[in-house]
Amino acid sequence: MNGLFENTKNLFKGKPLKETTDAIHLVELMKTTRDELTRIERNYEEVTDEDLLDYFMYCRLATEQKYNYLIKQYRAITSECEKQECM
Repeated sequence: MNGLFENTKNLFKGKPLKETTDAIHLVELMKTTRDELTRIERNYEEVTDEDLLDYFMYCRLATEQKYNYLIKQYRAITSECEKQECM
């Protein structure tokens, strides 16, 4: 668990990602983020209070940005690995 936290911390601090394990870690984060986005969308559809609608809309936008960032990082790692033939 400590390694997972450390990898996530390094990812969001902007430290370079090089190893195949980083790509695997990104895939895990992408799956978790996609599940989180599904939960947020489900809650958004069920809520009637306007304040909560605003909250879930904000959460949805933030989570979508996070997911897009992870995809961009994954593509950068995999294209770099393909150039170096590390996979």
